[in-house]
Amino acid sequence: MHRTSLIGLTLAGLTLAAVAGAQSPPENVVLLKNLDRGEAYSGNWGYTAPNGTELAISGTASGTSFINATDPVNAYEVAFIPGPNSTWREMATYGQYCYIVTETVGAALQVVSLANPLQPTLVATLNPPAFFYATAHEIKIDQQTGYCYVAGTSPQAGQPARGLVILDLNVSPTNPPMRGNWNTEYVHDLSLQDGKAYCACISDGRIFVLDVSQPGTPPVVGTPWSWPNSFPHNTWPSADGSFLVTTDENTGGHLRMWNISNLNSPTQTDEWISPTGAIVHNAYFRGNICYMSHYRDGLRVVDVSDPNNIQPVGWYDTHPGVGSGFSGAWGCYCFAADPSIVYITDIQTGTYILRFTNEFGTLQGTVRDAGTQAPIAGAEVDIVGATTLTLNTNAQGFYSALVPSGGYTVNCTLFGYEPGSAPANVATGQTTTLDFNLVALASGSLTGVVQSTSFAPIAGASVVIETTPLVTTTNASGVYTFASVPAGSYNVTAAKFGFSSQTLPVTVVASQQVTRDFSLTLAHYAADMETIPGAWTVTGNASTGQWVRVNPNGTGGGQIQPEDDHTPAPGVFCWVTGQGTPGGGIGDADVDNGSTTLTTHVFDLSLLADPVLSYWRWFVNDGNGSADDPWVVEVSSNGGTNWVAVENTFTAQAFWREITVRVTDYVTPNSQFRVRFTARDLTPGSIVEAGVDDFQIYDAQGTTGVIAPGAPPASAPMLLGNFPNPFHPGTAIRFDLTQPAPVKLRIFDAAGRTVRLLVDGPLAAGRQSVSWDGRNEASLPMASGVYYYRIEAPGFSESRSMVLSK
Repeated sequence: MHRTSLIGLTLAGLTLAAVAGAQSPPENVVLLKNLDRGEAYSGNWGYTAPNGTELAISGTASGTSFINATDPVNAYEVAFIPGPNSTWREMATYGQYCYIVTETVGAALQVVSLANPLQPTLVATLNPPAFFYATAHEIKIDQQTGYCYVAGTSPQAGQPARGLVILDLNVSPTNPPMRGNWNTEYVHDLSLQDGKAYCACISDGRIFVLDVSQPGTPPVVGTPWSWPNSFPHNTWPSADGSFLVTTDENTGGHLRMWNISNLNSPTQTDEWISPTGAIVHNAYFRGNICYMSHYRDGLRVVDVSDPNNIQPVGWYDTHPGVGSGFSGAWGCYCFAADPSIVYITDIQTGTYILRFTNEFGTLQGTVRDAGTQAPIAGAEVDIVGATTLTLNTNAQGFYSALVPSGGYTVNCTLFGYEPGSAPANVATGQTTTLDFNLVALASGSLTGVVQSTSFAPIAGASVVIETTPLVTTTNASGVYTFASVPAGSYNVTAAKFGFSSQTLPVTVVASQQVTRDFSLTLAHYAADMETIPGAWTVTGNASTGQWVRVNPNGTGGGQIQPEDDHTPAPGVFCWVTGQGTPGGGIGDADVDNGSTTLTTHVFDLSLLADPVLSYWRWFVNDGNGSADDPWVVEVSSNGGTNWVAVENTFTAQAFWREITVRVTDYVTPNSQFRVRFTARDLTPGSIVEAGVDDFQIYDAQGTTGVIAPGAPPASAPMLLGNFPNPFHPGTAIRFDLTQPAPVKLRIFDAAGRTVRLLVDGPLAAGRQSVSWDGRNEASLPMASGVYYYRIEAPGFSESRSMVLSK
């Protein structure tokens, strides 16, 4: 779903108050007070006293500031508790106490009494050797049990490394004993609810859920999960425990919403990323609203009433700069007695007390077939105002959006139907219903046979009607059929691995059947890697992660090293950079301390008129948030003496992507043609994994439809469909880009829930192909049924359906 900022929308009652130097006007958020001690700030929290006094608590470089925020417009500091000088300072409250941790030796745990909230008093400073750790990164307290969870601890010399430490505040609130710990992974931050701890293990790139219902060593609940470019900083569950938000603290990092009703298979329902590129830090639920401290964006507010459709509803820019650096809003607290109040700590500009004003209404409706009145799933609904919000209907044909009050034009489109359009007026706090009945276009049918040049039928070939979602697969006799195609002129492409593809023009006439046959030429060379492909060699000085031909074990939840090869079943083998262990972490057997190169044997291309090289590759170089090592593919026309690069990119793409290269664009084809693939991890180190599969060379003479680097793309972005469809276990989604662009490609189930995010980042211009293995974000197989995929690029979005059939 397309996410747009609220900038430019006319919001009733919008107050344009802003601190000096703020870069953008606020949206639905009002500044009440800004206090600044003139030093760097860090984490924050809050406290509501039994007598109604409200405290905003802010960490600074030299200590902790306690602010009387009962009257937020006239808020003032009532106490400052010094502590060790530290960039990181976090705090939490329980009962009448505030507990403070830092990453500097000298105050492992400070305990501040809030018995008189207007006179906070330091009552204890706990340190080793009597205490259980020396420094810590984060602290959270379970308000139901009184257990305190201290994350990211470091020991004093001679102490054991305990990791996540569990303290019992019930026994002694000023000198709590340790009741347990967990040190399997480094826990950066966590949240607590109903006997579970949701741990953001940022270094491992995964979320672990622990059963903390009993003290001791908490066991893991369900299956830890990861996702592409995972760098989880914090977590927070919904009030009913059905959903969890996570944040990725890296450039381009996302707020993600997860359905955690089944912890063995959490599924992402949606995600949101700031249009400014600012890095997200902390996120918390308050009802159906999620508040985020978003570094250089300041405060960001999104509505999560519909977990499948996160919508931005507010913004207050606390930071004078822009970009993706680690400066600006650090801490966020949204749990004061007044649900509209939010506290933010900005590293450079101090404490902010803000009020979020919700001036939105709901626009919803159902899309049906005008003839049958059956609900239509996957229809695109564009809500057009000062900006455009794009939604898709769910399996019941329903859509719903929270939008600012005002007038809109709503457009509804789906391939095979005439588009619909209607006006809508939305009032604050009200629900407006707008239904659509779409009229089906007049259609004909298309059929034919795909065969080899020796007239042998080709089973399992894909046949795609370009610029449409229509795709099918030939049967055992090489026959394909499209029962219903809207009347018009198309290009139709037939393809099968091991053959050159062919594209032919076809005109479909309403109420008539058109026949078009295809003749595919056998590829000059094709290797699906199920057997040794020839005299291919592996060289390089990497200490780990050298190329191997294996059935890969996925690492980082299958998002770093792939869990599966690209070849459809029964194929399982491919080349990967090191074989990880089943369920391994993000750095398991990746490329380290050098490079590894996979080089093919020599090919004789002298008899090919227009040779095309095609291969599928997987590349990750930013699994830990750092992308500093390129993927390089080179070709040679003299047996390997000289090389010419056809790929040299830092862009990570944790999915199988087809690369098609017209050889003559780079070298003169002859009898000494070779290819080599290089992945490297040089100083500073990062997480690097690569894969190669389904390699072939064929002659493109006499065929069309091959888009190579440098070839002009189509006049507009096009979603070409997926093949095969129906499919099991995997399918490939193809699309064309007119120019390099950031692309998002997601899989949804029939209820509109996000199943898998396949692409989220920049892609080059030209023909793209992305594989889906039928698994969710946790790498668990999905059930048979109808699924939808949606591509979004600047100025373009489209959705199609596909069928997983087991």
